[in-house]
Amino acid sequence: MTAFFAMPFLANAQKSDCKLVKMKMGDGTTAMMVRAPSALGYFMVGKYNGNSTLFYNTKELLASDPVNKAVLRIDSVKFVFVDNTKIALKAFSGIGTLANVNREMQPHITNAQFSLALEAGSKEELKFKQTKLRAFVVVAEKGAVYGDNYNEIQQEILMKSFDCVK
Repeated sequence: MTAFFAMPFLANAQKSDCKLVKMKMGDGTTAMMVRAPSALGYFMVGKYNGNSTLFYNTKELLASDPVNKAVLRIDSVKFVFVDNTKIALKAFSGIGTLANVNREMQPHITNAQFSLALEAGSKEELKFKQTKLRAFVVVAEKGAVYGDNYNEIQQEILMKSFDCVK
């Protein structure tokens, strides 16, 4: 666990439509983040040193059985927005699990967790704030993939979540 995770995140408690979540970090500190659900998991949106931060986790149900699983490092994430713009970002940390019995040519990850930083004012941060996210695909080592889609309501929640962090 890097020091990045231990830092507190600030959320705008004034906004009533923000779903604030208090998270206990590995070093015992508490972070306030905004939860934005997707079809298969959710993003936690926060702010660190002025930059937007996205943590993604699959839903707990998919992560519940660690027996007989291989752990793969997640390299990058490709995002597709509703205007068909595509952005690829490197994950600064990320892992996915893969059933050991499922070693196809392109195996599908059943549990994905990754973190991304969006530099303040960057074209990537502005894209997330101004354009609805349609889907993303995770690229992991050994050709493993994971994808998630967003419906209209989930797209709105993710866009608004950036307004909830200060």
